[in-house]
Amino acid sequence: MPMRSIPPTKPASLTRRSPSPGKSSESPLQEFMAAEFAPYIAERKLPAPKHGPKPCRYSGFLDRLARFLKRPVVIGDLTQDTFNGYCRDVRVDPWRFSRIFHAVWDAAVKHVPELPKRTHRVAGSGVPFATALHGPCKWTKQETQKLLDAAERVGGWFRRRMPDGSTTRIPRAVWFAAYVRIARLTELPWVRIEAIRNGDITPAGTLAARPGRRHAHKPDDAKAFPLGSKTLKAIEPLRGEPDARPFAIVAGRDLLRVYFRHLCRVAKLEKSGGEYQLIMGNHRGTKNPGEPIAFEPAPLEGFGLDSPLADFCERYLFPQNLRIKTEATRNSYRITLKQWNEALGRTVKLRDVTVDNIVRLVRYAESQGMAPHTCEQKQNVAVAIANFCTRRRIINWPVELTRYQTPEVHPDSWALSEMESLFKACSKMPGSYLGVPAPQWWRAIHLFWWDCGERTGATLSIEADWINLETGVVAIPAAARKGRHKAACYELKPQTIASVRPLVEAARASGRKLVFEFPGSAGSFYHHYGKLLKLAGLPNNRRTKPQKLRRTYATFIEKAGGSATEALGHTSRRTTLESYIDPRIVRKPAANLLLPDITGDEPEGGAA
Repeated sequence: MPMRSIPPTKPASLTRRSPSPGKSSESPLQEFMAAEFAPYIAERKLPAPKHGPKPCRYSGFLDRLARFLKRPVVIGDLTQDTFNGYCRDVRVDPWRFSRIFHAVWDAAVKHVPELPKRTHRVAGSGVPFATALHGPCKWTKQETQKLLDAAERVGGWFRRRMPDGSTTRIPRAVWFAAYVRIARLTELPWVRIEAIRNGDITPAGTLAARPGRRHAHKPDDAKAFPLGSKTLKAIEPLRGEPDARPFAIVAGRDLLRVYFRHLCRVAKLEKSGGEYQLIMGNHRGTKNPGEPIAFEPAPLEGFGLDSPLADFCERYLFPQNLRIKTEATRNSYRITLKQWNEALGRTVKLRDVTVDNIVRLVRYAESQGMAPHTCEQKQNVAVAIANFCTRRRIINWPVELTRYQTPEVHPDSWALSEMESLFKACSKMPGSYLGVPAPQWWRAIHLFWWDCGERTGATLSIEADWINLETGVVAIPAAARKGRHKAACYELKPQTIASVRPLVEAARASGRKLVFEFPGSAGSFYHHYGKLLKLAGLPNNRRTKPQKLRRTYATFIEKAGGSATEALGHTSRRTTLESYIDPRIVRKPAANLLLPDITGDEPEGGAA
């Protein structure tokens, strides 16, 4: 539901007032508001989203602010630092809270001269500006004229709805010129301008605006606006049948906002704080999350925009970003930050988190010969840092980048003959691991992978208590698997149980928890696996490690008519098809087999 502006009627207490005697920065804000905002406290509520929380009164605003400051609120607390601190530390919608805070601040400045004035307008208010609750501000004549001049240069068409359900085209320049004049003259929100019908405009040139949807029961909500000759001339191309709505077009609110921002850019009115916007709804269903919010960077203890980015990540990003769970992910961030330093030739600071510097990082990765998927990962890490800083109000500029383009890679799997070579090579592995002969160890873990298709990390973390040798069921908790949010349960074949049983008994006899415990690091494990591949006569590279056995497991399940997505525990079918199913083994019918024979000598059954 688009946001409504407060009716411009001003209470007597808010008009033509001189500074109140006895009011200072140390005066209680509650007493000031009780005296100056009595009509609003008693009669009016703030506009609220249709599906959001109940409208809050000024008393609730005072209570929340007092709880944040941990003391009674005084007039001197109406500063930008208080506003930034409240929005940073309290979970609150800054768009809605700012309308209350800045309205009280604007009124207090009139009565307390020493109170600092607000230096910027609040974003998200729309056209006209609604920065004060006791009367929406208008655009200046110069701004309006720039918009009208720009509207004549805007190209393209809108599709307009007609009463019979059909649509017709109308130039965007004509629509915007009429809208800007109506919005400037009437100060009506978008929802009421859209509801205007041709029959609401009298022959004398007066617009009888219908009551708003939220106050349709109030007859005084209906207003009449005399339209000037220029406004009537601008709206004339949109008029038609009396029941037709001249401003009703086939365009979503988000798309209309994009068009209007383009108009502001043409008029050279675009501001970094997002001041020039269309009147649109302010609730979660229509608010554009990509639009920047006007705020000042929030200071952190011991950190500023010139602080090293690596120190900021260690102090704030890693502890507060709950998606970063493992040390491997943190090391990936640290490596990216080190390469970012090399790309810029100096230590990266918080103020360097910009689009230009992220592009320089990606170009540096490309110049070093890194694979496209690695370059994409570097960009993703840098953008994740930028998004964290923006959400925490550390930086006040948006960082938007298109996704890095990477070439499509077909998943590859082992053929059955290669799988046989791999199992034969297990019997040739020398040595032993914690008392278990190496051939027995490698055969058991490969049979387990062939039965379950589990990842390497989860397999090496399996404990002896998780395997029931009687039923052959293995239950792996979510904490041991990737992402730590999905558990898995598998049923092993008899030959796999027979192969795993000695490892389970050995682990229990020695007091060890892990069944497939490997005496070495992850790097040592993959080094030994490379030796196994060489014994099998198979290629040894990063694409032929145990993950290829997981792809083989998924491919042959899909080929047999099963669901590899369910077998792997994936949520997305697209992930399974793009990353696990080998198209050389699971093949779709060739398209050329559907074509008719045009030569006369094609064998029966189609192409070979």
